Amino acid sequence: MPGIVLGVVIFVTVREPSRLSTGESEPSYRGTSDSDGWGTRLWVVVTAFVRPSTLLLCLAGSVRNAAGYVWAYNTQPYFESVGQTPLEIAKYMSWLPLVAGSIGVVFGGCISDQVVKRRGLYTRVWVLVISQLVAAPFAAGALFLNVPWSYLSLIPTYIIGEMWVAVTLTVLVELLPASVRTSGVATYFFIISNVGGNMPLLVPPLQTAFTNAGYSQIDSLRGALYVLYPGLYVAGSILFLITLLSLRRDVAHVARTTDFVRLSQSASSLASDDSAAAPDVGHSSVATATVSDHEEGLIVTAMDNGMGGDEGRGVGWAQ
Repeated sequence: MPGIVLGVVIFVTVREPSRLSTGESEPSYRGTSDSDGWGTRLWVVVTAFVRPSTLLLCLAGSVRNAAGYVWAYNTQPYFESVGQTPLEIAKYMSWLPLVAGSIGVVFGGCISDQVVKRRGLYTRVWVLVISQLVAAPFAAGALFLNVPWSYLSLIPTYIIGEMWVAVTLTVLVELLPASVRTSGVATYFFIISNVGGNMPLLVPPLQTAFTNAGYSQIDSLRGALYVLYPGLYVAGSILFLITLLSLRRDVAHVARTTDFVRLSQSASSLASDDSAAAPDVGHSSVATATVSDHEEGLIVTAMDNGMGGDEGRGVGWAQ
């Protein structure tokens, strides 16, 4: 209910600033533009999300998001089962997720920005892989250690583990066509929220399985949380690593297509300008864009055959 009220307030009070033109139109992706209908945009979003790297990124984000949902739903039941009162739990959990988690989100964005400047885009995914692996032992410490050390173990868990939020979103944006990034981000959040939000339903069956195996009630809950809290950190890290393996090919595909469309549009614009400037001259001005496939990329050549046989030539290389 508060979210609905805030949504209405934002809709009424917030106005998007007018966009200033930089003199260059945003290159379209596979023929999409601002004038295209919902059907075309939906098709572009679907085709973007069926690429292996995007699917794997959504799966990894869903698994990692699920770990947060599982812990959020079971924090109080777990600490009450080890003898903590609601007041003692609130003494730590009222500020730990807010402060440490916020630091982790901002820290992750800053780290990935600094790393990508030096090492390139793919190091963002390495940040995801490493951060989740490093955070997993601290998450397990929250279940293994006695209080207050179990609470304190959550500080590095949140700071390091929550780095995934900003970094994953940045990688996703890099994989989506510019014309549908807003729709793509909304689709991504829809996927990870639905998958992650339903994962706490697996805790009772797992707890029952541990109980049937002879474990006590508290050990059964702890065992289920070991699987679905730090265990999902590790699983998410593995999935992020698999995402890295298919990321290079899909990023190259987006770069090829975008650069080809941009250069084709430039060539067409060049032809129109020359035709308007010399309408009475016998020699026609023709602009062409040719594509040559190579093993490691795609060469796009924009050629303008102008008056008197002079040629203007521009070559773009998309890795």
